[in-house]
Amino acid sequence: TATATTETALFEEELDTLAANDVTAFVTRLYKVALNRNPDGPGLADWVSRLTTHVATGCDVVRGFMLSPEYLSKNKSRDQIITDAYNAMLGRAPDASGFEHWQIAFSLQMTTEGIISGFCGSQEFIRLCNSYGVIPGTLQSPYYRDANFERTYFVYRLYANCLGRPPEVSGLENWCAALASGKSGIEVANGFFNSTEYQAHAYDNSSFILTLYRTLLGREPDYRGSIEWVTKLNAGASRASILNGFFGSQEFMLQCRTAGIVLGNFLSVPDNTTSWKLNAAILTYANYKRSAAGLNKLASYDNIYNAALTRAKEITSNNSHTRPNNTDWTTVLRDNNIPATILPSSYWADENIAAIPLSNTLNISKSVTAVAEAAVDAWLSNDATKAKLLNGNYNTMGAAFYEVQKAGKGYYYIAQCLMALSNNR
Repeated sequence: TATATTETALFEEELDTLAANDVTAFVTRLYKVALNRNPDGPGLADWVSRLTTHVATGCDVVRGFMLSPEYLSKNKSRDQIITDAYNAMLGRAPDASGFEHWQIAFSLQMTTEGIISGFCGSQEFIRLCNSYGVIPGTLQSPYYRDANFERTYFVYRLYANCLGRPPEVSGLENWCAALASGKSGIEVANGFFNSTEYQAHAYDNSSFILTLYRTLLGREPDYRGSIEWVTKLNAGASRASILNGFFGSQEFMLQCRTAGIVLGNFLSVPDNTTSWKLNAAILTYANYKRSAAGLNKLASYDNIYNAALTRAKEITSNNSHTRPNNTDWTTVLRDNNIPATILPSSYWADENIAAIPLSNTLNISKSVTAVAEAAVDAWLSNDATKAKLLNGNYNTMGAAFYEVQKAGKGYYYIAQCLMALSNNR
């Protein structure tokens, strides 16, 4: 701001001597403010000719100066560029709130051309042009990330809060383009949360909820709301259902409307399927047993559940910890974007499997709880599987079943995957 005031003072006396309603004065102002020199004859004549013949508008000329090799060679800071834009296009030093807005725009990787475009649409610039008899015109940056501040901010938050890093320019541009072309906010956001990069963080439920608040709502969580969401997850709700809860919030929908983003369709969730209900019942009963042993409670996690769903089907033909393709069962975790280096030990995950005979008392259509308890009790009756279920290192699980008929008798093949997720958020 001090620099802006100094530069304004340097040119004020000279600028005041320039006649209003004079195109030459308009161009001279740009030479002095942007390039910090008096105009050269041929350059001044060329710009004046373009303006007076309406080949160029005020926006075109400002763009020509502030993106010229001469201006760019000065290697000005972002703050200096913003100050120059105010002095050149509005005829004044920046105000604090406006200056901060454009600083944020630059931090979101919007370009100088995007900043100029934003100034072109202001009433102040239009009035300044009119005072010199110059047609203001309009300017549209060729970059999607410049077109809509709120939309760019939406994508930037996904990178910064979901992936934990600033975006690469190409990625930011591509996602902004996708949203501008009609890709929905839900689809884009879910793509980030289901990406291999995000899943590699292996965040626990509390960290997952914190990320949702910061990413989708753009704020820190309120205490009561955060506790309620974590409690739902710990009780067996899927992460997809929690995402839908945030996607359906007034805050998220307002952000999409403000940014001109299509909301989109809500996610399909597994919560009402029989297999997920069994997962929740096993979680509840396993936690009852772990609490009795003085251990931490487990939470459920969609990706681990999906891995268990695959394993439940696989063990119907090969009831072991080796997959049908002769690889170790842990490869199914990698198949579901679950990283293989979570615990600082050689054993980073465990699997329990069981084949429960279907009967009048053990019929999942009659009682999911009875089948869940039979599976957990079977694992607790064996020292090896009990050690896995009661391993204090683990904080997360997923369980699923697959029903088959063998020799005229029904069986529920159940797989449970156990592992630790990180709370390092």
